[in-house]
Amino acid sequence: MAVIGLSLFTFRLEHTDKTQKIGKGKRSRSKIEYANLNDKIAEDTDIFELLNNFVQAYNYSKNKSKSSILKLNGSDMKSEEIEDKKFRHMMIFAEYGESGYTASIINDTTGAVKYNKAKDEAAMTKLNVSVLVDEDENNPIKKGFIIFQTVGNTSIKTQFVNNLKSFLKESYKNKEHEYKLKLDQIVPTQFVKELLSKNTINKIELIAYKQPEDRTNLLEDGFEYETKKMVFSKIRKANSLMDKISDFLDAQKKITDVIEFPEFEYNDIKIELNLGQRKRMLDLGKIDKTQIKINLPDEIKNIDGHADINMLRDEINELYLLYSENINLHM
Repeated sequence: MAVIGLSLFTFRLEHTDKTQKIGKGKRSRSKIEYANLNDKIAEDTDIFELLNNFVQAYNYSKNKSKSSILKLNGSDMKSEEIEDKKFRHMMIFAEYGESGYTASIINDTTGAVKYNKAKDEAAMTKLNVSVLVDEDENNPIKKGFIIFQTVGNTSIKTQFVNNLKSFLKESYKNKEHEYKLKLDQIVPTQFVKELLSKNTINKIELIAYKQPEDRTNLLEDGFEYETKKMVFSKIRKANSLMDKISDFLDAQKKITDVIEFPEFEYNDIKIELNLGQRKRMLDLGKIDKTQIKINLPDEIKNIDGHADINMLRDEINELYLLYSENINLHM
């Protein structure tokens, strides 16, 4: 059964005000700053009215080059107040699928073929996107969170973001202003150091990615590296290890210097921590290149095997409280 997960990002909206110029003469340029997400954006009241317009405009889109299909089936917004923190959480309901190939649809218990999927059919997977923005009457909020739900390896992040960028270019650009979406990684190095210093390491995984002898295999759709793992658990006090991790994050050491293991040539290190009520896995080898990814327990699934919306919302709210406290939302 496919694992339900979450991928976390922060986002900003770059605002170019063409009516205001900085500098003089040929060196003058339009004023550029990040928009206050709770304030007026073009003709909209705030970021959430903009997103509602996006959902309506891009309710169905097909990426013909990849035969991927994205349907946006509406949204639901709630104002939250948890632990004296006020924020708004919009959940966008989506479906994603791919066509362009035939496939046998089988009963996964008996293995019997029920029917053959045609090229012009797409099995749609229910996925959700959450957008969360702090409410602050005294300070502008220029950074929000966007959290993509995944099912197994299925994610709508790329197509959703590309569609939103196209929407901004088509509908929010004129002679007076222009808006661009900026996605940021959610794991600044200092934040990772703080997480490691405050939490006990449960498990460490050393991972070796083996490339195929025939390099052309890298170009095949669905290619995955062969991987080997070495796992260490029940780790006690490890001050020297923490120092080595800190040096690696500061780019003073190679990743293979964190744990010296000559018999096992590894490419990546993953560390499991207890954060909040869930176990979280940090990928040290990709801190600056990837986002936080979190697997959710099977109990979150409803009778149809999809994420229960209320349980998913609660999980995302918990994550927002955890990570937003460690990120400057005002710049």
